[in-house]
Amino acid sequence: MLLHYYRIAALAEMFGQGFAYSRWFPFLAGGYGYPILLYYAPLAHYLGAGFHALGAGIGPATLLTFGLTLLLAATGTFAWARERLGDAGGLGAAAAYAFAPYVLLDVMARSALAEVLALAIVPWVFWALTRLQREGRPIHGLLVALSYAGLTLSHNITALVFSPLLALWALLLALQAGRGRWLRDTLRAASALSLGLGVSAFFWLPAFLERDLSRLDLALSGAYDFHTAFLPLSGLIALPVRFDFRLVNDTAPLGLSALSGLLGAIGLAVLVVRTRRDRGAVLGRSTGRPDRDGGTAEERKETEESGLAA
Repeated sequence: MLLHYYRIAALAEMFGQGFAYSRWFPFLAGGYGYPILLYYAPLAHYLGAGFHALGAGIGPATLLTFGLTLLLAATGTFAWARERLGDAGGLGAAAAYAFAPYVLLDVMARSALAEVLALAIVPWVFWALTRLQREGRPIHGLLVALSYAGLTLSHNITALVFSPLLALWALLLALQAGRGRWLRDTLRAASALSLGLGVSAFFWLPAFLERDLSRLDLALSGAYDFHTAFLPLSGLIALPVRFDFRLVNDTAPLGLSALSGLLGAIGLAVLVVRTRRDRGAVLGRSTGRPDRDGGTAEERKETEESGLAA
């Protein structure tokens, strides 16, 4: 947590001196300076500095930023899940995501401000892609670009993990639209995501080009080796573990928890049922087959019109 205090304070000091962005923080490392924004995504600390500029102290500004991430996570998940599952399904998905053990672990124990902000933005990118495919309006393409840029500027690793999933989601949406639209929708989504990469290129492009100036090999070995981060199935879906905040390094839950798994299974079942029902309704309209109410849609329309005429 203290690291965020120092970085937000240093960023606020740079704002006061007229610098909107700098990869070098001259006030860190005992006054010797530190290139914190050379490889560390800046958005979370900019939000904290923004709260500080509005009058909050460094500590409250940091806590407000953490609170904002939970709000973004819940509302973004609700908006995305609502597209398929309705209001009730959206509320259930929002609760399951915002109160997932790992999200709360990032907030309460690890104080991983950048990562939890990225996790909060991810649902908004999925939602924007869904709206872009459904309506195709330029505003939704802009929202895809801005939300994806926000993800890239929040946390490098999270952006790398979710980028293939976002591309897969966009492709699935395009294929669902049918043969006549899938190529157009795919190109439209790819263009919006590419625009997001372009907007955030001021951060990730120098970091990529100057990656040889750092010891990235140390970030892939020892305690930081990502192979050690995988959980067994018993640890992925397990009963919630009591976390003692009085201890410095208490055992933290890293899985989804049994409750999260149950809610996910219920949501998946509802999604399958709704998809099959909608597909059956579309098939009935296209073939003239009777639906649940008896008769085709055209026959019901004629009956209603006859009743009105009478």
